[in-house]
Amino acid sequence: MAQIHIEGVWTKVWDPSHRPHFHGLDGTSNTITWGDPVSNGQTSSYEFVGGGAHAEIDGPSFALGEFTHHNYPIYLPFERFKVDLEVTVNFEGEDLPPFTLTFEHYESPNQGPIAGQADQVTLPDVIPPKDLEAVQINGVACVLKVDGFYVPHTNRLTHKFRTPEGKPSSADIHVQLTSYTGPR
Repeated sequence: MAQIHIEGVWTKVWDPSHRPHFHGLDGTSNTITWGDPVSNGQTSSYEFVGGGAHAEIDGPSFALGEFTHHNYPIYLPFERFKVDLEVTVNFEGEDLPPFTLTFEHYESPNQGPIAGQADQVTLPDVIPPKDLEAVQINGVACVLKVDGFYVPHTNRLTHKFRTPEGKPSSADIHVQLTSYTGPR
């Protein structure tokens, strides 16, 4: 069992023309916001809260941190974007090289039935790169494997997370600490 400490900061929006519509992409914030509010003065945002966890090598998945999408009606000149979260993980005093999670976002047009007003966040499969340096824990080389969002009300893991309009929705990002045998 290893004690792990996790932090994450938002660092990039993929399309440079989208950057003026985002705040908090300076690599120091765990929250980013975007869009111009429609009526209530609230913009939409992503928030990542890391923390601590205990993990077993090749054991069950555990929460890397809590992801929250604060979804409010906004004006935005585009409906799809991608943003990066840089994650740092410390295993009992030893740092794993930072890795990036890319979130793909669909901003709904907020028209039609309520179900059609939900935004969608996708966390694609994240496979450790071939040149990733593993960390040694109790003499075993280890890396993190991202399993996806764990959505509490569904009790399942998924790579797509729908977020209803007008409120925050949260899910844990689950990962596994796996033994690493070298390049594939």
